[in-house]
Amino acid sequence: MLLSNLTKKDSICRILAKLDMGDVPSMCDSRFLLDQLTYVFVEGLDKAYAEDTRFNFLASVFADVTNHPFSWRYFLERTSYSDKMPITRIMVFTECPDVIRRGGEDSTMKNICFEKESHREILDPKETNTLPYILLPLCGPK
Repeated sequence: MLLSNLTKKDSICRILAKLDMGDVPSMCDSRFLLDQLTYVFVEGLDKAYAEDTRFNFLASVFADVTNHPFSWRYFLERTSYSDKMPITRIMVFTECPDVIRRGGEDSTMKNICFEKESHREILDPKETNTLPYILLPLCGPK
């Protein structure tokens, strides 16, 4: 939650976007903080990574970081440790019952849509297939 509050400042977001944390045991094989946070966010949903938290507030961190053009590409480029785009790992939470996780993820998806050069990639059903994840919450449960 503290990191969520800190990322309201642009300077903190810039630091997070390129921070190299080194190797962290029992974490993904990436050295970069955003990769590690994405990993913990996905793995932590069912308390699989830590018993006492679900890391829901990391969704707010992603939303804050993607308020800036320098971070849009991170979510749209394949990572070295999983060969997946980070947005494809977190977009499944658009229908998560937790409002903090769902809201932060929705904001992250909205923010990366400002990357004009990537619109085809964002909508490509074979690459990211984000269109259903964008439209379904707008359509409602019916």
